[in-house]
Amino acid sequence: MKIVAFHTVKGGQGCTTVAAAFAALNASEGKKVMIFSAAPADDLPGVMGFGHTPSKRVTDNLFYASTETYTEKGIIASSTMHDLDLLVIDGGTSVPDIYGTDKTLLVTQQCYLALMRITLNSDRVSGFDGVVVLTDESRAVGLDDLRSIVPLDIVGTVEMNPSVARAVDAGLLVQRIPKRYMHFEDF
Repeated sequence: MKIVAFHTVKGGQGCTTVAAAFAALNASEGKKVMIFSAAPADDLPGVMGFGHTPSKRVTDNLFYASTETYTEKGIIASSTMHDLDLLVIDGGTSVPDIYGTDKTLLVTQQCYLALMRITLNSDRVSGFDGVVVLTDESRAVGLDDLRSIVPLDIVGTVEMNPSVARAVDAGLLVQRIPKRYMHFEDF
């Protein structure tokens, strides 16, 4: 089983959307996936289209759990028992404290305020394995600017697109996986 955790240093950067899309994309490819919400806000149920619950089977291959059901260490042990292929952790703005992750990724937008927060938290950012960027061609901060400031490799992009926003707002991200707007390195 692989474990991939997504975190951000500033709220509103799309961490939950990226984690949910990544989990749904892998589940749609036949992998058995659990997405775990360790984020303080726990917006995953809304993004994935169901009410607040501590755990749920979302699709045949996608399962959801939160800190109401498991501790962060306990979810790893439970995931191994459930014979999962992938555990995806939405860590939100919480400090990464996951033991045994294969990848811990920073999620950010091409946003001056986010980049300023990243530079102010450089000690925290140095522990990440890469960055996933929500790209937006209309932003003044480009990918080259981001590369010059963030000391991490870009390992994934999710295009800011109205169809992605509509799917999130409608709670249909799992059913309408925006594959053509998402690009991730193989983990």
